[in-house]
Amino acid sequence: FYLKANKIFYEAIKGMLDAVLIGNDFGGQKRLMLSPDHIKKFAMPGAKKIVDQAKSYGLKVIYHSCGSIFEAIPEFIKIGVDAIHPIQSLAVNMEPERLKKHYLDTAYSGVVKSQCTNFVNFFSFGSNCLHLSLTTPSGILL
Repeated sequence: FYLKANKIFYEAIKGMLDAVLIGNDFGGQKRLMLSPDHIKKFAMPGAKKIVDQAKSYGLKVIYHSCGSIFEAIPEFIKIGVDAIHPIQSLAVNMEPERLKKHYLDTAYSGVVKSQCTNFVNFFSFGSNCLHLSLTTPSGILL
């Protein structure tokens, strides 16, 4: 279903889009909801087809998965994902500095502490953006 629907969409918007956001939530606050082996075996083959299809239209792929997904990031990289969204920085092992250390060449989108950001502490948003710039080789924010 997704491949057929995506084909119709990609044909209709040809040349008007730079990237596409796809994904599934694999992480909870403290760990993956499935083992890395199960993610690799059951989720990544289908995800790779969707990524490959988007790439065939010249699109960058942003993969969405909430939670503590540190252990799954290598699988996202293997299937050709260009950026990961969101970086839930309060989840275990998802600190921007850790991501930069282990996966420097991967782009990240997010890092705003949405779980605790409200009107009162909204002005701390800038420090969260600074953390994001630390995670990208170029310092560019997505």
